[in-house]
Amino acid sequence: MHSQRSTLLLLALFCGLFQIPLQAFQQSESPKDTTRLSLDEAYLNKGNEQDVFGLISGLYPGLMISRSGADPNQTHDAMVRGAGTIMGPQSPLVVIDGMIGAPLSLIDLNDIASIKLLKGHETAKYGMQGGNGVLEITTKGFTSEKLVVSVKQSLFADSRIYKDKLLGRDGFLALGGNDLGSNTTWVDEITTTSVSSLSHVNVKGATGPIQYNVSGNVRLVNGILKESGFDQYNLLGRLKWSLNESVSLSYSGSLTERDADLGFGEAFKQAYRMNPTQPVRFESGALYQAIFFDYYNPVGFIEYASKTRESSLFSQQLGLEKNFERSTLKVRANYFNNTSNYNEDFNPLFFYNYNNNAYKASAYSSEQVNLGATYSIHKQQLGVFEVSEVFSAGYLSRHTELLERSIFNGALREIEDADDFDLYHFDATVNASIPNVLSAEVYLRYENSGTLGANQQSAIFPSIALDLELGSIFPSWKNFKLSGSYGMAGLTLYDEDYNSDAADAPLGLNLINPDLTFEKSLNSDIGLTFLSLDKSISVSAVRFSRNVKDIMGGGVSAGFLGEAPPEMLLNNSELKNTGWELMGSYTHSWTDKSFRSTISFSTLTTEWIDFPYSGLETSFLTYRNDQPLLFQEGEPYGALIGYPSYFSNGQNVFLDFNGDGDIDMDDKATLGQALPQMWLGWRNEFRIGKTSLSFLMEGVFGHYMVNSANFERGINDIEGGNLNVLEDRYSFYNNQNFLSSPFVENADYIRLRYLSVEHQLTLGEYDLQIFGVVNNLFTLSHFRGNDPSARLSDLPVDFYYFNRLGIQRTQEWLPSRSFMIGVKASF
Repeated sequence: MHSQRSTLLLLALFCGLFQIPLQAFQQSESPKDTTRLSLDEAYLNKGNEQDVFGLISGLYPGLMISRSGADPNQTHDAMVRGAGTIMGPQSPLVVIDGMIGAPLSLIDLNDIASIKLLKGHETAKYGMQGGNGVLEITTKGFTSEKLVVSVKQSLFADSRIYKDKLLGRDGFLALGGNDLGSNTTWVDEITTTSVSSLSHVNVKGATGPIQYNVSGNVRLVNGILKESGFDQYNLLGRLKWSLNESVSLSYSGSLTERDADLGFGEAFKQAYRMNPTQPVRFESGALYQAIFFDYYNPVGFIEYASKTRESSLFSQQLGLEKNFERSTLKVRANYFNNTSNYNEDFNPLFFYNYNNNAYKASAYSSEQVNLGATYSIHKQQLGVFEVSEVFSAGYLSRHTELLERSIFNGALREIEDADDFDLYHFDATVNASIPNVLSAEVYLRYENSGTLGANQQSAIFPSIALDLELGSIFPSWKNFKLSGSYGMAGLTLYDEDYNSDAADAPLGLNLINPDLTFEKSLNSDIGLTFLSLDKSISVSAVRFSRNVKDIMGGGVSAGFLGEAPPEMLLNNSELKNTGWELMGSYTHSWTDKSFRSTISFSTLTTEWIDFPYSGLETSFLTYRNDQPLLFQEGEPYGALIGYPSYFSNGQNVFLDFNGDGDIDMDDKATLGQALPQMWLGWRNEFRIGKTSLSFLMEGVFGHYMVNSANFERGINDIEGGNLNVLEDRYSFYNNQNFLSSPFVENADYIRLRYLSVEHQLTLGEYDLQIFGVVNNLFTLSHFRGNDPSARLSDLPVDFYYFNRLGIQRTQEWLPSRSFMIGVKASF
């Protein structure tokens, strides 16, 4: 009751200051901040999308989603309002039907009803797990009808996009390459136009007090790299039993089995190196192999090597809901178990086997229990105020185990690791509003994490949000709403070994830091929303700030500067993210026609405020061991460093950037940044009768990328007489390719993400929908490589613990273009 009185007092004081005549307002629809709305199934991206982030790419302002290449086993990278950590993933926390931290494969994409992105102050509701934003996913619900059956079947073909081509036989020989007698296009030897199928069946209905919803999904997906892809089988069941008008029980369970042939990106790297006159096989039929450093027949990675992962995911959830006269109590308990087995093996006849692990295998398991209860007090009218309250408590426990085994130089290596993560919380929310004038939400969360320092395991996460109808003060602004908010979320460690005194602790961190705390995201924003009187036009604009403090691990890489790294994990870095978000839509309807156009627009500026050992250059380029990623105060997150230069008459001319008369390492400068500074998504949908057409255009601007293919294979030298080079190259000699301006390229692009046509028809008792979708029909960019998509992550390298970005690797998959046809029937 004290929290109600405090909130009401603040609201009354606010109204008094602005002299708002509360009795003068009439009921009308309030403008809604469209940058935060849920997206329902019909609005999500269409076509060849195999993970949830692909479904929402380009649709939410403030959310950057990217993926390089067409590997079907690689999920999209995602980043909400900039960067928030350097030790872990940047992707938002995933919550599926209330199951916190759920794996993406817990459910099939066909079972998603809606997706909501939490950012800014809203993330405080997930405390130490919400710092990178939160993606709340809701699966499809129940029906009151007796029985409804729907079936969906689609097929799609995936073909490679090969832009950055290599020299053919004639060009290779003209440049002085060795003639081995054949004419081989190596990219053709390892890629194919793949065909995949997606199947979905859903049965739902109601019988008496029981409602049910059961669905089954099969994804048989093949990649453009030969012998790659995955087979996934998913079953999801939901049940609701209404014991009476006020009490109901619910149950949901899911099972996902996935067998994946991961393929080797190394095959693409070697295809970019191979002599085009080299045959694939000897006359005997054996694989043609030559003895040359880092030179392996790419077909060997298809026929003489395997990389597989078998995974199984099982979940269950129980719920109880009791409705009282003025309140509701909800209790839930959920559990999931995720196991996977990874195997990497090479035929002893394959030369790659001799310089690398002959065998590698790992077994991983993770199980989680989450208990929670929520008590909601319904809206109460207190004078001119409407007040509601929500109280909740919860407990989460997660246990993970990992076993890795490998054979290297005949010796067995074995790594075992087990981690426990426990977290509990208590929450309170007060919502108060004066209809059509002002609304406020005040939230407070107490949370405790067992993986932090003994002195810092508990924390309080506050947030507050205010919405003011400007028409209540300025009558001519009655279609506008002003919003403001502030909140704090965080990131905690999930691996307790990073703060331990074990002799084998990772990164050499063998001292416990009792004051190790969570990484704090301090979020604030202010926004303005407009809704036209006829509701056909809506626009929301938000200015946000995300200041991330107490970032862990900033000094662990001090060895790159020749300094001794700390012996314990420290909170010692600070990063600021700011930007604008805009969401606008226009809708118009005729008798049997409609048109809707929506644009999502975002900007982002990042800056290191504090970083120990400022000036640290990290990451790794294989060709000359250059380190292009710069961590320096005042620079953006993901700054790319190299030598300023330009090409003239076939020469790479280096600049004396600091003007001291010498060309040396002191002339290095920031050549660009890996993170986009601006991106947008423009979605349009036309309906005429029972036919609809929709498409999404994406534009990403302001990001730069190290073009490794041009850096390594853009030379004029046929090294050893065998290493091929690019057709479109700078034609320099290999003693001039220090990382410099020509190889750190602007990668702006505009892309048609999908174009979809759908038609509905009725055949007897069946409602049918036939559809066709094309993905990635075209991409417009000046980037010389195959794929200008921003690189928000990088291939794993054992001795780099931190996030690396902004590098286009030669072992990346080629991008692809997909064509899908399908039919959906319901009865």
